Amino acid sequence: MLIRKRIQKLIRKLLGINTNPFETYLIDEIEKLRRDNRPYFLIFHTSPYGETMSERNGNKQRDLWENLEVKSKEDEIEKNIRSNDYTYEEKDSWIVKQWGTKYNDRVRDGIKSLKIFYDAYKKRNWDKDTILIITADHGKIYSKGKVWYGYHNEEEVTKVPFLIHDDNLIGVDTRLGETIDITQTILEYFHIKERLSDKAICITGDNRKQFVTTITTYSKKREEQFLNVYKFRKKSIVKYVFNLKKEDYAMEAILDGYTTVVVDEGNSVFNNLDPEIKYALDDYGF
Repeated sequence: MLIRKRIQKLIRKLLGINTNPFETYLIDEIEKLRRDNRPYFLIFHTSPYGETMSERNGNKQRDLWENLEVKSKEDEIEKNIRSNDYTYEEKDSWIVKQWGTKYNDRVRDGIKSLKIFYDAYKKRNWDKDTILIITADHGKIYSKGKVWYGYHNEEEVTKVPFLIHDDNLIGVDTRLGETIDITQTILEYFHIKERLSDKAICITGDNRKQFVTTITTYSKKREEQFLNVYKFRKKSIVKYVFNLKKEDYAMEAILDGYTTVVVDEGNSVFNNLDPEIKYALDDYGF
């Protein structure tokens, strides 16, 4: 059975047929790890590249020279965007809109692929003795004159999905968390006493963080590098933004999903945040 599956995957690859990576690779890997009944830990990383379902089902009979012309234009625009630290001009918004549409299609394809895997995961009763974690490293933005990630501090970039499937965990957890908490949770799951960081917490425990931070890549073009501090205030999450390259820039906003509602700007935002800012700057090596 396993040999036949591998031959099928090889044939699909040689023929250039797109496959569901969760179904064709992940299930096989888990089955191999479970054979000797020992605890196991598997990281499966995949990226939503290649054709989308809508592209595969669409019209592929466009003129070859038209394709080459469009691709050349697209390459030129992309080169300019990269040289400007992932920002674009209004005249290039048409291609950015196309990229955003394709990105959303790939996300939808990924969700469908994940659903197929999850059904197989449940059917094999793996959920009875396995913790399944689904997350991402970052999001992307395709609006407001900005593309992709790295240099941008919008919520479309900094906020990532995080799902954990375990029979002992039910409902939605609104605690603040970071990627280091995922690693710490895995360490404690395997009863490893070593701590990854004094900031890391176990997600399945009762600890709560008072704040979390993110930082952007330094943009020399715009003299920007944003430090974001997220804190709970009553039932709301407050986002504080500081430009580390401009001492007079600071903003305080209330988060509403992916929208930020600005409530204050200027040096007054720094008040009462000294410990958090110092901690974050130390953590990021400043």
